[in-house]
Amino acid sequence: MPQIDSREIVSRGLMLLLIFSIFYFAIFNFNSSSSQIKRDILEFFLAGFSLFLSWLIFWGTTTLLAQPQHGPRNRSLRYYSTCFIIIYTLMIFILFILKKSLHFSGEMEIWPYYLRHFPYACLIFCVYLYRENKKHQIERLVAKANKIMEDHRTRSQNQSHEQSEKPLMMQADGSYHKIYPSTISHISVDGHYLDIYYFNEKEPECLMVRKPLSQMTEELPSPPFYRVHRSHIVNLLYASKIDKSSNNYSISLSVNDYTLPISRSYLETVLSAFKSIH
Repeated sequence: MPQIDSREIVSRGLMLLLIFSIFYFAIFNFNSSSSQIKRDILEFFLAGFSLFLSWLIFWGTTTLLAQPQHGPRNRSLRYYSTCFIIIYTLMIFILFILKKSLHFSGEMEIWPYYLRHFPYACLIFCVYLYRENKKHQIERLVAKANKIMEDHRTRSQNQSHEQSEKPLMMQADGSYHKIYPSTISHISVDGHYLDIYYFNEKEPECLMVRKPLSQMTEELPSPPFYRVHRSHIVNLLYASKIDKSSNNYSISLSVNDYTLPISRSYLETVLSAFKSIH
C-alpha cells in the first residue's frame, strides 16, 4: 500500500478552499437584508465544509488505491477534469445532506442548484489547475536538474581555469586578494559584509569583504553564478542536489555539505540554468 502524504492532501485542500472563498465573497451581495446575509454566510460555511470534506474523501480514497509512483506524475487535462466532476458532485450531495439535516431554508432543489453553480465551480477549477500546472512544471525541472547533477557528479569541481578567466580583486583586512571565479562555490550575506567561500589551492577558505550582494552579482559571470536568495549567490557547478521540504526548496553544495534556501522568485531561473552549465 502506498504511503499517504496527508499533509500534501490537506494543504492542497486548504488552497482550493481559499480560492473558493475568494470567488464566493467576490460575488457576495452585502446590500441584502440581514437575514439574507446570515443565510448566505451559513451557506458559505456549509459549502466550504462540503468542498473540503469531499476533497479529503476523494483524494484519501484515490491515494489508498493508487499504485506507488516515483518522481513527478504526468497528469492530463482529462484526468483533472474527471477529478473535478467527481469532487464537485460529491460536494453538492454532501452540501444538500447537511442542508436537510439542519432544516436549511435556502434552495433545496439539488439539480438546478448543481447546474447554476457549475460555471463558478469551473472557474475555481481553472484557477486551481493553473496553480497545479505551475507546481508540476517546477517538480519536473527539479527532477531534471537533479538528474543533470547526478550525471556530472564525477566532474572535477576544482579544475583550474586561471589561464582563461579574469580574477576578481577583493579588498579585505587592508590588502587585496586575487580570487578566480571558478574557485568560488557560493557567497552569502553576513550583516554588512559578504562571506566568499572559495578554494585556495584546493583548500576551502572564506573571505569577508564589505560589498553589496547586488554589485557582486554583476561582477560574477552568469552562468554559472546565479542568485538563489536575497542573501546567497551560488556557483551551480558546485551544486549536488535540490531538495523540497513542505513548500520550500533548498540547494545542497558538494563543498562541506552546505545547504542554502532557494527563494520562489529565483527558483525557475535557477532550475532552467542547469541545462546551460553542464
